[in-house]
Amino acid sequence: MVRRITVTIKDSATREIEAKWVGNALALHKPIPEDTNGKRKGWTITHLDSGLIAGIYKGPYKEALRLVKTWDPVFFEELKGSKPDTKAWPRVKTWCAQVMMDEEIQDPTSFDYILKEYS
Repeated sequence: MVRRITVTIKDSATREIEAKWVGNALALHKPIPEDTNGKRKGWTITHLDSGLIAGIYKGPYKEALRLVKTWDPVFFEELKGSKPDTKAWPRVKTWCAQVMMDEEIQDPTSFDYILKEYS
């Protein structure tokens, strides 16, 4: 089943697009030209409550899907509403590092991840 989501693009305009995967807080879809200056590479991750881009993952679809499925419960629990405060969000650096493929995809709430952070 194809799901359509609403994304916010430049100048706060909105656009309805087709998503490849939709969770409780995040959606995964092909980049739209407004997001990438016409260069369509990777996969766009959108925060559903706000319609804003949460990241553009440049890796393959299967990895992008694993990333959004891993982080969807975290976003759902910690970043609700149409104006999430990402600047104050303690996981922003970890999220960005995983989106940029500087860190392996891992659930930041998992015991293994927490153990690694504090060892």
